[in-house]
Amino acid sequence: MILPRFAIACCLLVACAHVAAQGVYRWTDERGQTVFSDRPPPAIEDAERVRVFAGRPEPVPTYSVRIAAERYPVVLYTGLDCGAPCDSAMQLLRGRGVPFEERMVSTETEFSVFRERFEGSDVVPAATVGNRTLIGFEPGAWNRLLDNAGYPRTPLPPR
Repeated sequence: MILPRFAIACCLLVACAHVAAQGVYRWTDERGQTVFSDRPPPAIEDAERVRVFAGRPEPVPTYSVRIAAERYPVVLYTGLDCGAPCDSAMQLLRGRGVPFEERMVSTETEFSVFRERFEGSDVVPAATVGNRTLIGFEPGAWNRLLDNAGYPRTPLPPR
């Protein structure tokens, strides 16, 4: 009994993949409305074939992450030649599911604003979590500050 259901499910998946592979057309009709269809337009020159991807949607942040991000937004400051430390900081934030804004510090004006924010330091990566600052990358310090801000240690798996 399970095998026939499995076979039917496989056939449906193959059929859906075939339909998705055919493509979608987009055009503007004579009334000025945008039309999307799996069939080519009826002799309209400005038709455009659109690729459709039916993959996984972006994960929605959990309630605790949304609240932490509202109260303690995270900004990661990186530099052009930062390399491994900046990659590690970014990996830690992404691994915990922390939404963050990255700011590349590359011009003299950006460096002067950076030095003012980080008490004269030129060290990247650096981050702000709310009004608290982190200079340099030390995973323990970064995790403690993120814990205190209410960010979960590990993100929940997508539904």
